[in-house]
Amino acid sequence: ARPPITRSSTGFEIDYKENGVVVRIGTDRSFLPGEMSLTNRYDWLHIDLYKARVNAALVKSAPLKKPVREVKVTEFDELCSIGLRLSRKPISKRIYQDASTGDVVVTLQYKEALSEEETQEVRNEQVADNNPDIHDQLEAERSRWLIDTVVIDPGHGGKDPGAIGYDKLREKDVVLSIGLMLGEMIQKKLPGINLIYTRRDDTFVELRRRTQIANENNGKVFISIHANANKNSGARGFETYLLGAEKGDQARNVAERENAVIKFEDSQNQTHYKGINTILATMATSAFMRQSEHLASSVQNGMADRIRTLDMKNRGVKQAPFWVMVGASMPCVLVETGFITNKSEARILKSSENQERIANGIFSGLTRFKEDYENAI
Repeated sequence: ARPPITRSSTGFEIDYKENGVVVRIGTDRSFLPGEMSLTNRYDWLHIDLYKARVNAALVKSAPLKKPVREVKVTEFDELCSIGLRLSRKPISKRIYQDASTGDVVVTLQYKEALSEEETQEVRNEQVADNNPDIHDQLEAERSRWLIDTVVIDPGHGGKDPGAIGYDKLREKDVVLSIGLMLGEMIQKKLPGINLIYTRRDDTFVELRRRTQIANENNGKVFISIHANANKNSGARGFETYLLGAEKGDQARNVAERENAVIKFEDSQNQTHYKGINTILATMATSAFMRQSEHLASSVQNGMADRIRTLDMKNRGVKQAPFWVMVGASMPCVLVETGFITNKSEARILKSSENQERIANGIFSGLTRFKEDYENAI
């Protein structure tokens, strides 16, 4: 088991001084040279502790004041990282283990003069060496969590047309076009991203095969794109779903319609879908629920911003048990881009110009999520 670094309720403190900030992490072990490091990523300063763990609740309960705006904890297999979001960069920074107390100490200097107390702390320090091997291991551990592969899943396809809307507009055609446009934006504006499609043409892909494709390609984000439908032709708006128990009849109806694609699969494959309890059990054990919530919120906000002139109702973020997201080992969302059964929205969804706006909204949300997620690791 990885040794804990927080030893008691007083094991994490942020001391705001006149000339800077001192962070103290109570420990019950010694750290070898190179097992402690400080890394800057955008406006975040990361305190990286190799082969260690922290009490996340204790860290997050620390009082915040300028220049510390936010504190986050991220744990990897071999690394614990405490992230401090700073309002401004310090003049200097250092990390060491106090010889007298065993505390891991981080000092951030914002003025030239050091106080007597800080000067004494420096005398007691055991400075962490710049060990390139340890640094490489830390970077390798962090790189595993960077969002470097995005999976785009245009819903339905082939023998499954999806919803048939106003003027015989087919869901499978609309969402494929939006998905391909989204992919083009990612390739152009985020060239380092590995892009995976579950389909790039009018092909039928089984529900469970879609997340298998995502997992086989080590996807870091899964975005399933759909168009909504309702017997009430007045229903309108766009919404983003994450995997979960439905809350209300509307969410249940959407999930039942999207899950109905099972009828197009071979009878042998249909035995894999054992009912709602399987979905909920998978959801409950998912390690990516919180990230999926953040992704869904970012995408919904991005859509709202980019298509605000189209008079489409913002129906918000919801959750429902969609089979297409079951088994995805990554943050995943399902985007309902509008109601294909609504005359006005069907015309919007049919327009290439508006499809591009919708794709741009999803892209904006993905970009925001990527920045927030990577800044915190």
